[in-house]
Amino acid sequence: MKRALLAIALGAVAAGVAALLTRPPPPPEVAPFPSRPAAERESAPDKELPAAEPQGLTKGPWLVRPSKTGVTIMFESDAEAGATVRYGEGEALDKEKRVRPREKVAYPAGYYGQGPKAVRYLFAAELEGLKPGTRYAYHVEVAGAKSGEAFFKTVPEKPEKVTFIAYGDSRSNPDVHEALASRFLAHEPDFILHTGDFVDIGHYAEWGRLVFEPLAGVIDRVSLRPCIGNHEGDGLAYRQLFGVPEGKPLYYSFDHGNAHVVSLDTWTTMDPARQAKMRDWCERDLAASRAPWKVVFGHYPSYNAGGHRSRWGREDFVPLYHRHGVDLVISGHSHMYERFVPMTSKENSKRPVTYVTAAGGGAVLYETRPHPYLAAAKRVHHYAVVTVEGATLTLEAYDDAGERIDRVSWSKAGGVPDAAYRARARPREAFDEAAP
Repeated sequence: MKRALLAIALGAVAAGVAALLTRPPPPPEVAPFPSRPAAERESAPDKELPAAEPQGLTKGPWLVRPSKTGVTIMFESDAEAGATVRYGEGEALDKEKRVRPREKVAYPAGYYGQGPKAVRYLFAAELEGLKPGTRYAYHVEVAGAKSGEAFFKTVPEKPEKVTFIAYGDSRSNPDVHEALASRFLAHEPDFILHTGDFVDIGHYAEWGRLVFEPLAGVIDRVSLRPCIGNHEGDGLAYRQLFGVPEGKPLYYSFDHGNAHVVSLDTWTTMDPARQAKMRDWCERDLAASRAPWKVVFGHYPSYNAGGHRSRWGREDFVPLYHRHGVDLVISGHSHMYERFVPMTSKENSKRPVTYVTAAGGGAVLYETRPHPYLAAAKRVHHYAVVTVEGATLTLEAYDDAGERIDRVSWSKAGGVPDAAYRARARPREAFDEAAP
């Protein structure tokens, strides 16, 4: 009898293991959206770490929101002291901007939000009255520390060529992130788009190791244009580090040369009322733009064959893209590279849209899946380089070894893409039916 029961038990265990091994992939990953600020959610005690000898400069500097006549230089210090940004045209440092801390941040020093709180001070030096298309050198001085010499370039009046990097989901593996970032400057980008998921769980303590250390020597020269991902949690640290006040929407747009770029918040606007508000804003923004090229980026993909198989915004945002002549949509979330054939729509059959998933910035990679609409797909850490020059847009993707894994280019005349590009297009309405 005992042997029979043992045999039954072992059979049940074996069946359970087999079930685990053969079960389908998990559903799309969505981190819980917290209802309270991170400062209230942390389990750490109110006690702060004892003051230590200040290092002076603990993060940065990094560039945010450059324009034709200004830029904001942000940095972090462990000292509550005044700071000075010295800057000037060319190599001269004949001007200065003195600033006080913008915000005190007390956060749990433990990586996962545990332990007593560390204290940091965030600075934002807003430089104004600069000349368009001009190179400026600068450095930061705070509490006896000085950053290395860096530089930035203001947005030109009418640049003929615009180049930018696009990548995302760089969380979890700072070594891969650093390897990718080390190649960015060779492409001479005007800015960098990040499609979200900078960190693992949204805690302030993660941002140094996962973001600012891998991007050191890059974002002090080229501005980072972010969008929020689900792993940024409630977005408190995201807002603090990119200088976005509480209550201000996280979606925005900007122009650079003949490209208009829209950054969407596909995460904190998940409830219907917030999403409808962003949709109305997006329609007005795209309708008002007269830029020859329009690019949209956000975290969740609208078209995605592998990974999470996301379909965000197909009913309410995708029609806007086609109606208002968006050329390129870049997303993250599914950790792989995908580029789909151009897709037409009943809203606009003459202006197909290319959808790209660029989510190989460091997080664990997902498997690709075949789909007849895929023009290119690869399970690899990567970044994309987009160049808009006159009437031509070129997109190239590179892996972490620097090898090119994809390239596509098309031109437009009178706002209509060339015949070869349009010949490759397929109707977006048949995407799901075409899936194997």
